[in-house]
Amino acid sequence: MIFLMILIQLFIITFFYSIHKTLAHPTMFLQTYFTIHIVAALMIFGDYDFSLYGVFWMLIAMFSFSLGGLLPYTKKYIKATQVVKESSYTVNPNVAQITLFLSIFLGSCYSFDYFFQHGISLNQLLNTASLLELNNTAAIERYSGSSEGSSQISRLFLVSVYFSPLVGGYNFNFFKEKKLRILCLSSIFPALLVILTQNTKAILIGSLFLFISGYVTSYVKLNHKFAKFKLKPVLYLCTVLLLFLGINYLSMMMRVGVFDIKLVRTINEKFVLYALGHIPAFDIWFTNSMDSINYYFGTRTFYGIADFIGISERMQGIYDDRVSWGNWSTNVFTAFRPFIEDFGPYLGVFLMFFMGVVMSFTFKKIVSISKVRAASLLVLSSFYFYVLYGFITSVWAYMSYTLAFILFFIYIYVSISYQKQNENEIVVKED
Repeated sequence: MIFLMILIQLFIITFFYSIHKTLAHPTMFLQTYFTIHIVAALMIFGDYDFSLYGVFWMLIAMFSFSLGGLLPYTKKYIKATQVVKESSYTVNPNVAQITLFLSIFLGSCYSFDYFFQHGISLNQLLNTASLLELNNTAAIERYSGSSEGSSQISRLFLVSVYFSPLVGGYNFNFFKEKKLRILCLSSIFPALLVILTQNTKAILIGSLFLFISGYVTSYVKLNHKFAKFKLKPVLYLCTVLLLFLGINYLSMMMRVGVFDIKLVRTINEKFVLYALGHIPAFDIWFTNSMDSINYYFGTRTFYGIADFIGISERMQGIYDDRVSWGNWSTNVFTAFRPFIEDFGPYLGVFLMFFMGVVMSFTFKKIVSISKVRAASLLVLSSFYFYVLYGFITSVWAYMSYTLAFILFFIYIYVSISYQKQNENEIVVKED
């Protein structure tokens, strides 16, 4: 059954790729990303007897999204959306660089404020033993609930931690000079500073996904497709991924504060659980909860906004209930759980179709119109991020992400316009 399901899913992906011809299209991005997660989870947790009800719902929902994505490819809309070949638009390098420098600085202030509030000195940060102790203490306080709440200024700095890599990834395709591209990559620094001192992996994961979302969005606008697979970029990507995994591995060790073979084995298991445990967790939750769902009509998916305006109160970690199978246990259920809790499994499938229509039209508009539409780029970048972070939960459960995208919209609107070329601007020609 599982083998047949995988074969059918691969056929579906191949079929839609023959139509869209790019992995950057929302249909292909969603289908490919979660299919990889599903297949890998079914292989890794093969000893667990999956009910597959939850997995089937995910596949049906993605297929519904993909069908909606076909609407802009009907003859009626193809004639109205021809790709413009000869067009150019400019990016003001002064605005871009100032924004990057400022966002990196303000993002770093999130950690500086934490150091000040906890009386952490520079000597402690430079001492390995003290750094291990700081990480262990931060982890204990966070999971025990004894840590102090963040101040308002600290929350604003956190928005910059997220805004920085988003705008850094977006600007990367506009900058050709090596030093400017290094500046874009430096937008991850505030998140690295957080994980090395506060042991908060989610911030680094979110920041990396924001960088990717911004990068893919600007690449699509400039090239109308996904980046080609070349050896040098692939090697760079592998290096970044290894560095990312290494930092997370180190952060887990620092959380415990000791180094031994038993810890290495435990961390390896945790890596597998963090990377793929959400698939069996969602499958179990879906199977056990379909008869007892209380509909929230959007407040789960947009938990952060609902909490901000006082409709509901968001708890740390989103969910306090855990599911277990074999020796595994987790409370991470993917973004599909809050989506179903809001609209139910049946209406949810219909809404996925509608989302597919909207996202496909947005993608088509971006690659077909020479003038930059800030709203369209905002929607596409937020979709990429929603999918990438979706193996954990809905990104809109966190107000900091929402505010980061609001700033991103303002940045696009201010920094990019359809103008004539001059000496102080970078010009990017569309293919």
